[in-house]
Amino acid sequence: AMSKYVNSISALYDVVFVPHIYSDLKAIHSILERLDQSVVRNKVSVSGCVQGDAGTRYNFSVYNNSELVIASRFHANVGPLASSNKVIGLSVLDRVSYMYDSLGRSEQYVSVDGDFSSLLFNKSLELMSCDLMMPNIAMEKMKEKTISFYKKAFDLTS
Repeated sequence: AMSKYVNSISALYDVVFVPHIYSDLKAIHSILERLDQSVVRNKVSVSGCVQGDAGTRYNFSVYNNSELVIASRFHANVGPLASSNKVIGLSVLDRVSYMYDSLGRSEQYVSVDGDFSSLLFNKSLELMSCDLMMPNIAMEKMKEKTISFYKKAFDLTS
């Protein structure tokens, strides 16, 4: 289904895969094998697989310079959301869908059950046609709540 999506979306946009850990390279390879060769040669790139703090900075710089982020890893969803990037979550894990639901953004994730490529394609086009997203009020409230929690935990209020 992901290969089908990439073949479709590559007619409009370039695609960059961002591996976070080495096992991601296997999954990316599996997708690349199923793509049209002209798409692989002309429309797809694979970012470096850099781990640790340097990897985090590197990966998020790729996300920050992207028009749209589609992510399955939890932290790969959180970072772009916090930076007000356009992002669609692939709900492989319940925590991804839970996070979007708790932020009032249930329209911004796709469950990966079955052939989800058409739904993902339509959501991508819809999100790309929107103006830059403004910060989410629910996200701002959660941020304030988290900062308040840590201030109390470290007794920084006095």
